[in-house]
Amino acid sequence: MVRSQGEIFVEPCDGVHLLAGSIARLKVHVYGLDDAPVAWRRAVVSFLEQQGFSRTLLEPCWWCRYGSKGGLLNMILLEVDDFFIGSLTEESRKWFRERLESRFRFGKYRDCHAGPVDYAGRRVTIGPNRATIDMEKYILEELRPISLAKGRLAARDTPLEGHEFKALRSLVFKFNLIGREARPEASGPASILASRLKAATTGDVSLANK
Repeated sequence: MVRSQGEIFVEPCDGVHLLAGSIARLKVHVYGLDDAPVAWRRAVVSFLEQQGFSRTLLEPCWWCRYGSKGGLLNMILLEVDDFFIGSLTEESRKWFRERLESRFRFGKYRDCHAGPVDYAGRRVTIGPNRATIDMEKYILEELRPISLAKGRLAARDTPLEGHEFKALRSLVFKFNLIGREARPEASGPASILASRLKAATTGDVSLANK
């Protein structure tokens, strides 16, 4: 592998058996570095293609595998390292799970037929005749009002300080996600706030907090 900005050298962490004072040249992709997401994506895509999956035309993160007669066997929706998997039969489900676990190590594996499961900020519930998706848990856990120092709201056109801007930008991102995935009524305010980020003021924070 070649890194555009040059090689990376690191101090070994505990558990790496090297002499004291040693440094190591990093030759692999590591979570947290800029090149890790691309490398992870390539690894997942390569694996799916080897298993006979193809990307759908509707959604680039949605992959399907079909049988010899054209019937759907498995599908998987990707969101970074969260996988949402569907299978037509128990046989195809076991087949795909075995191959996934032989290639990747998962922190947890949940069956949505056994109860609600969380997937990338969404809660998915499978019922007898329908599936529902909500973001109540994400909203309650992730959305918090932005705190401003006493007196900052007296003049609503006061420019934001650095930490206030970062908090507003993060909150607007979460509004956008919620509006896109589950609460379309949030899309309008999220779009307005996003358009004002470059010149955001304490008045915009007050609006976001509502």
